[in-house]
Amino acid sequence: MNLLPAFPTPWLRACIGRLPVRPPSIACCALMNQLVLPVLDEDTRALMQGRSYVMEVTDIGLVVGFTLGSTRFEARPPEARPDLRIASSGIDFARMAAREIDADTLFFSRRLVMQGDTELGLIVRNAIDAVDFDETASGRIAQAALRRGLRFAAIIEKQRESR
Repeated sequence: MNLLPAFPTPWLRACIGRLPVRPPSIACCALMNQLVLPVLDEDTRALMQGRSYVMEVTDIGLVVGFTLGSTRFEARPPEARPDLRIASSGIDFARMAAREIDADTLFFSRRLVMQGDTELGLIVRNAIDAVDFDETASGRIAQAALRRGLRFAAIIEKQRESR
């Protein structure tokens, strides 16, 4: 007996596609300012600063634009040709953030797409790999929440497969 419905990706995609892009960009920047910025070293910050980024969650159609300003990540309208565009499914982004899978594995299996400045892509990938979320209390909380969310998503997926 299936107790959980399949995750409504088409419905969610349709809803998100109608939303303005600024609120998700602001939320993404707030998370990065809380979780990523405190553990980025100064050299990496300098290399990333002032560049345009677009992150796309492909399965739900969510697109966020941002830049790293002098003191924080700042929301920007997604550019047609950003310095770096990163795209993947929501579950793969979450698994990468939870350290369940690395960016290289996703990239070489074509589940993570990075387009634009190759050197900047390597800098960002290395920065993501170097971030130790255990350094901050908010990072530890976020990691725990992500792992719980991923376990829940796995339950939903098993329910979907058993239909």
